[in-house]
Amino acid sequence: MNKFISYLNTFSFFIVGYLVARYIYVAFFINNYEVLFIDERIIINDIYNVWNLDNEFNRYSSVENNFFKNLLLVFTEIAYGGDLRYGRIWSNIFITLLGPISFFGDQALITSVRIFTIFIYFISINLLINIFLDKKCRWIYNLIFYSIPGVFYFNTSPKPDIFVILFIAIAIKLLLREQYFKSIIFLGIATGVKIVGIFPLIFLTLYLFINKKLALNTKNIIKSLASSWVGLVIANPILIIPPINVGNLPNFYSIYYNWLNTQSLVSQNQRFSFEYFITWSRTLSSHFSYGLVENELLSLLIILLFFVIIFLLINKKEYLIALLSLSGLIHLLFIFISVERQWKVYLNFSFILIFVGVIYYILNFTTEPKKVIVVFYFLIIPLNFLGVSEKFMNYSTKPSSDLVIIPEVIDLIEDLYELKIETKNIVLWDPSYGMPRNNVTYSSFFDVRENWNGDELETILQNSDFYVSKKDITSENYKVYKIKDFYIYSNNS
Repeated sequence: MNKFISYLNTFSFFIVGYLVARYIYVAFFINNYEVLFIDERIIINDIYNVWNLDNEFNRYSSVENNFFKNLLLVFTEIAYGGDLRYGRIWSNIFITLLGPISFFGDQALITSVRIFTIFIYFISINLLINIFLDKKCRWIYNLIFYSIPGVFYFNTSPKPDIFVILFIAIAIKLLLREQYFKSIIFLGIATGVKIVGIFPLIFLTLYLFINKKLALNTKNIIKSLASSWVGLVIANPILIIPPINVGNLPNFYSIYYNWLNTQSLVSQNQRFSFEYFITWSRTLSSHFSYGLVENELLSLLIILLFFVIIFLLINKKEYLIALLSLSGLIHLLFIFISVERQWKVYLNFSFILIFVGVIYYILNFTTEPKKVIVVFYFLIIPLNFLGVSEKFMNYSTKPSSDLVIIPEVIDLIEDLYELKIETKNIVLWDPSYGMPRNNVTYSSFFDVRENWNGDELETILQNSDFYVSKKDITSENYKVYKIKDFYIYSNNS
């Protein structure tokens, strides 16, 4: 059995190497700014806002000194940015480490951001393996983690979720070194990067008190709360400003809450629903049965099995790994009751934390750990690896036709500006589709900005000179120009 495990580990090494190489290969395609997926534009825009000194939100219009104005813009981008969906530390890492690459063009920057994301996922997973699992079989565990739902998405699109795992892993290392309040700070950073980090923050802080690493007294409770707040502020520096109304200064805590609240309700009418749970249960059962079974009972059995393993870990007094995995399982159930859209990428975070506990239990508390881990390996990897392979096969490396059409749209808009007397020099663009950016894909006197205010032309054209979309918005009150499948809307005047 030892020889077989060794061969399996070697085999897994080559497969993981192949997957990472394939992700890196894919990073070099569809890497023009004009055709970026909307999620990927977030981080690229953050980089350009600083390194191009692009005043995307028209801030500090009353400041005349350009040097001072640009200084304020950079500071504001680092501390706040445009929204608080994700922690600024996520953006600031990319801005600091990869920002200078923007001078070599959008393709170089976008490819670098993608490759950096791939390595952060790899590092984060391996930190957890180093902490909890047997390093001799590292590649077996790596391949398991590279076969869970959502892995393709997080290795092809830069998102903050992988940094949540990274900061949680760092927090656990600090915890094991008995640097408890530093550990809570990093859990706070993970929560600030993305709110899903609050589940490990709560459960691992409870671990410190339950396991008597920290005495349960008022002083330690206050220090724990203060440490988590410090982490939140490190992730989102603007939150250092207290939530009080002073002059025109906004309440950033209220803004933070509103972002979290609105994002959790995107494309759904209810916050919580048992119907969501039923649908997710069918999705999960289909996933683990190769699409053969869509039955709530199978999902309930899988969830129950996870609970049993966590309970057994607690019974063995393995509180740290048990509570870490429990935080992942509670997050899984939270997704089940609060998210309508059946996008399995939402489960990646949950399964990383759950599987590290499952593997830990197999290795330490089963009578035949090597046999059991092989069974688990062949249960998990084929069904997910096939899905990843299919995604690679379906992933188009051919440039979108929008790459040719969008410059034509920009040329037409420049011609149309010559007919306008009064201008705002702003073109609003439907962000659902590819779009250009001034001083990146074209150079002109007008800027293109994302429109997030629906399709009411009256509202849109009050704040811009033109609106570009692929939607055919019927209206006799506005001029419409068309290039291929893009519509350009303008006021009649």
